[in-house]
Amino acid sequence: MTKIILALDVETIQKARKIVKRLKGWVEMFKVGISLFIKTGPRVIKMIKDYNEKVFLDLKFFDIPSVVEKACENCLKWRVDMFNLHILGGEEMLQRVVDYVNNFCEKKNIKEKPKILGVTLLTSFKEESLIGLLNIKKEEFQDLVVKLALVAKKANLDGVIASPRDIKRIKEECGKDFLVVSPGIRLPDIEISHDDQERIMTAEEAAKAGADYIVIGRPILKAEDPVDLIIKIKEDIKS
Repeated sequence: MTKIILALDVETIQKARKIVKRLKGWVEMFKVGISLFIKTGPRVIKMIKDYNEKVFLDLKFFDIPSVVEKACENCLKWRVDMFNLHILGGEEMLQRVVDYVNNFCEKKNIKEKPKILGVTLLTSFKEESLIGLLNIKKEEFQDLVVKLALVAKKANLDGVIASPRDIKRIKEECGKDFLVVSPGIRLPDIEISHDDQERIMTAEEAAKAGADYIVIGRPILKAEDPVDLIIKIKEDIKS
């Protein structure tokens, strides 16, 4: 069944702790993004781990291979459960990270390796903007996402971060066991102010398309009763 990752879209470790304390056990994982991590550093990861919860570190690494390797070393030391990097960093960067993680875990006798995911295209991108920027036809747009996913698969990543609109094609081309984590999830009747997500779907639609995980932040965080909303989302996913 599709699992929920809760995005900790807050600015302080105090607010993050309050959310984790209240919602631990109700979601599969807590996502720490760039904004929160810059404010708190690895303290927020330790805090989540102290509650025996899983961490998705969403920093989207994109640099030369040696630099990304060093960044991933810290991910391993902090025992994050999932992290990501841009597929556009190239196959060498991706493969070197996978090899580094495998070797590190073997030396340290770490049995549960973190999931390594490749970022295809940000869900905030408008299709028209990318089509113009890359000088491609509209029908070539989804092919580009699939091509990036195939690069990630060839480099032995565990899966990709992709728009829910791209899930079906990715699963067809990369196989059912290739993970797809989808942000850009919105809920019916819940409006988000200053919403910068473009290629979106509901949780139910993403689950039907085959998403392994869906990332939801503000709709849950701003709900009057977050637990009640999570229960409803899980019911929608099951249906």
